Amino acid sequence: MTDVDVFGLSDIGLVREVNEDYFIVNRECNFFLVADGMGGHRGGDVASRQAAQVINEFVASVVGGDDITWPFDYNDNWSYHANMLNVAIKHANKQLIRIIRRHPELEGMGTTFVGLLLDNHTAYMANVGDSRVYLLRKEQLRQISRDHSFINEQIQQGRLNREEARLSPFKNIITRALGTYEDLEVDLFNQPTEPGDIFFLCSDGLSNLIPDGEITDIILNNEDDLQRTAEGLVTLAKRRGGEDNITFILVRVL
Repeated sequence: MTDVDVFGLSDIGLVREVNEDYFIVNRECNFFLVADGMGGHRGGDVASRQAAQVINEFVASVVGGDDITWPFDYNDNWSYHANMLNVAIKHANKQLIRIIRRHPELEGMGTTFVGLLLDNHTAYMANVGDSRVYLLRKEQLRQISRDHSFINEQIQQGRLNREEARLSPFKNIITRALGTYEDLEVDLFNQPTEPGDIFFLCSDGLSNLIPDGEITDIILNNEDDLQRTAEGLVTLAKRRGGEDNITFILVRVL
């Protein structure tokens, strides 16, 4: 199993009354995830917590060798780990939709998801929505996940540049989330790891306020002290307004 150093943190921020973010650090499986709920009083916190726990339980059972039934088909074109993440996320999506049907007052709730599973010198990642996973390698930060958002679609179509997108009032409109559609599409990625790699998973409460260059500087300036890095990121996000929940996980490959 890949040896790692990990630090995760979730802060309610300065404006929200409820923390709708949820994260899990599963050291036994080297599995890490961040979920950012939506729906406010209609259950954003319920959606993120429920989805995160269902996904984590499925991955832990499979990694642990439990004899369980996979509730969705296996895709022979993907790796075993990619299939595992895809099935876990779709399973959680199905559970959320069932909860909403039983409790109509929760109609409109949902959650983003980003996850990282490390095994045998490879990082397997998945995302739905606009929570992100980055890789910092040799002082260069690269976003691996793709934002499923209206703004990112505008960027891809050449209608906005990244600075215009960062300032847009429509930056919180997401186009994909768990709990919203039966036929959920999951983005999957894999990346060979190297000693010294730092994977950074975060909700948009951080990425909307701190550009990639400043994230890089804060990580590099704290000399591999992940807790001090985390404190610096939260402090800066709050200084910028802290209008959303702020959640992230730093994972350093040793």
